[in-house]
Amino acid sequence: MNTEHRLVVVKWDRLRRFLQCRLGVAGTEFALILPVAVGFIFLAGVCWTWFEVKRRVATSASIVADIAAQGNNLAAASLSADDLNRIVTYPQLTMYPFPASSISTVVSELHCDASLTCSVVLSAASRGSSVRPTGQVVAISPLSANLANAYLFYSELVYDFQPQYILQGYSPMRFTASSISVPRTSLKVN
Repeated sequence: MNTEHRLVVVKWDRLRRFLQCRLGVAGTEFALILPVAVGFIFLAGVCWTWFEVKRRVATSASIVADIAAQGNNLAAASLSADDLNRIVTYPQLTMYPFPASSISTVVSELHCDASLTCSVVLSAASRGSSVRPTGQVVAISPLSANLANAYLFYSELVYDFQPQYILQGYSPMRFTASSISVPRTSLKVN
């Protein structure tokens, strides 16, 4: 057997032994899987945060409309301007633990006529928002026929969510929600 042939056999033998060796396989597999696993865990955390913010925005809009529609639970329901101004600040409480500085809330009492055209009767807004002018027509769909000549409370909430940690460099994400409630204790809230 010549020297060159022996070197080739030795190289193939070393390669065969290297491929058959099981020492350090677990460490190598862990090193390959760890970055992917950490990435999936981070992605799951980001998705949970987005889902939770979206859920809290929808819940907050519903809470504002529901509380306004209760009209102090009196037989002749009434809300003062102070009551409405306090109600539009409630989403700041329900958004915890997320920052509440970028929430804008508008709640309006609407009157829907026989043709289901809804116009603003009264409106209140949180700081950073503008109230809807009285008489402004608001398009709400779908409205059922049993809401003709009825009063509604319509809340609108906009939340600009700034992601934290590694995503902080991205621009804020805008979440919006709206909700409709019918006054509970009387035809309309004065």
